[in-house]
Amino acid sequence: MQNESNSLINFMVNMHETIGLLKVHRDLTGAKRGRRYDVEVLNKSTIVLLTACLESFFEEIIKESLHFIFKADDPSSLIGDGAKIGFISSLTDKSINNCSDSIWKLIDGGWKEQFEKYVDNKIEHFHSPRAEKVKDLFKSVLGIRDLTAEWKWRMNKAVAVRRSLDQLIDLRCSIAHKVKSERIIYKKDCERYGRLCLRIAISTTNYLSEHLHKKTGSMPWKQYPMV
Repeated sequence: MQNESNSLINFMVNMHETIGLLKVHRDLTGAKRGRRYDVEVLNKSTIVLLTACLESFFEEIIKESLHFIFKADDPSSLIGDGAKIGFISSLTDKSINNCSDSIWKLIDGGWKEQFEKYVDNKIEHFHSPRAEKVKDLFKSVLGIRDLTAEWKWRMNKAVAVRRSLDQLIDLRCSIAHKVKSERIIYKKDCERYGRLCLRIAISTTNYLSEHLHKKTGSMPWKQYPMV
């Protein structure tokens, strides 16, 4: 039996709780068609939480992938050049004394601990998961050239998916920073962006499973059907 991805499972749980706000919406207003008044705050909250769920997912699956890599026979060979360059740059971008200490820790076999600190620092500064930011993050920590190019499914090309994600982040920012968004947010917006986040998460999980399988010969977790 193939393993599950804990990152995707946690994402699903968080999404279930987030989409639960739409059930509150329905319970308060009924299921009839037409605009509902005085409940838009639920839709706004859903949009904000959707982006939080996705951001958390990206952070978790990076750590889950790294944990799998570290268990391999030759883990350093599984980390892409983009991540290695960023890691070495982070060591040399310190004072002479700190850099010297870091290099000795690498020599003593502590490179994994140092690399984890490097990854944690990258994740700590990762906010508002726009497509370009996601691309840069995965390149800098796993060496994957362009993860977002893998976000494609039935009748949806990667460029359109990236655009939709950025629109979601724009909407989230308008809610968070302006209190009142520039346009009315409907329940159908929440449903559409919920599907988008779910499909991005599944695409990312499946690609990383395939990527790590090719590198190690072992499947870190199973492939998931697209919804």
